[in-house]
Amino acid sequence: MVKLLEACYKYKTRYFFNEAFQSLAERSLSTLTLNDVERIRISTYIGLVMVQERITEHIHRIATVPPPVKHHGDCTYTVNCEFNFKVVWWNIMGRLLLHVHYSMFWIPEDAVKEFEKSFFGRMGRGCVMTMMDFTD
Repeated sequence: MVKLLEACYKYKTRYFFNEAFQSLAERSLSTLTLNDVERIRISTYIGLVMVQERITEHIHRIATVPPPVKHHGDCTYTVNCEFNFKVVWWNIMGRLLLHVHYSMFWIPEDAVKEFEKSFFGRMGRGCVMTMMDFTD
């Protein structure tokens, strides 16, 4: 992708720029050599760093802040229900998004499968089913 970005600059075209930039943004920047950085230009490298930082911040927010609990009509333990959902969210999303071995290979379907087989403590079945709607 470095060669593709270099060609975009050399031939003054943006035709492949977005694809090449996205491909580089999805990999570890530590794999780029100093020569690679010079070829893609420092401004592009800084852009890659900024994009990766924002993605990381967003991932941290998703992992630590669950969506608001939508209680089912038969819910009688709203406080416990919310607490239990937060615990399950942290244990699944935190592990899948923040764990070093999982975060680079994040697959949303994995999270859905984990949620479906999880124990939700004192959350009522209706609330669990309502909260599973976020996975659609």
